[in-house]
Amino acid sequence: MHLHRLSPDVLFGGRGALPVSATRRGCDFRHARVVYLVADFGPNPGDVPSQASGRKCSALAESPGPGPEGVRPRVRGVSVGIQAVTDKLRGHPIHFWFVVNFQSWLDPFIIITALPAALAGIIVFLFLTHTALSVPALMGAIMCMGVATANSILVVAFATERLAAHGDPLQAAIEAGFTRFRPVLMTALAMIIGMIPMALGLGDGGEENAPLGRAVVGGLLCATVATLVFVPTVFGLLHGMRS
Repeated sequence: MHLHRLSPDVLFGGRGALPVSATRRGCDFRHARVVYLVADFGPNPGDVPSQASGRKCSALAESPGPGPEGVRPRVRGVSVGIQAVTDKLRGHPIHFWFVVNFQSWLDPFIIITALPAALAGIIVFLFLTHTALSVPALMGAIMCMGVATANSILVVAFATERLAAHGDPLQAAIEAGFTRFRPVLMTALAMIIGMIPMALGLGDGGEENAPLGRAVVGGLLCATVATLVFVPTVFGLLHGMRS
């Protein structure tokens, strides 16, 4: 069997046996011959050559073309897990759920304005720590987004209550920022301090879950500042323009 070399970092694993169950002509076959092709497409998964090689692998797996009968290519590795996570998150209308909950199109938009800062913090912190994007990093990003959204809901909900009380959007935003400062800061610091040991990757096997902790720490550092400063500012400006 001929295996094509897609990049200079391709390594050939060898042969093995995969336990399967099949019956043909009264005989029971419980193993199938397996040929492993292990490939690392470069030190930086974000490089253009690495992405191109990854797309070639996916294309070959989806459309392998003519080949020996019974040969079935399968793609395994981190890319499969990342694709599964993105497929699960795709198409979930979180914004519309907030619209129904708040009975407003404006307040949910104000809530999610803290999420770009969280995403930027995740990307910058992973870059500074030389951490590749992986499934644990995506899990940490989801956790960070959840905490950032919850903190932003605290600020916007309180600001909405104060706006209904006296009708001044700017004053309501200032009151929300000062009043919710301690709860938001305590929630974020508790999560950040709890994730620091994991982010350091100490101990045996610590590097496996280190991307999760680093994503949470980096994202919450930026998201907390955005929640306490940027979100009240946007609330005051948009509600002031509407009024």
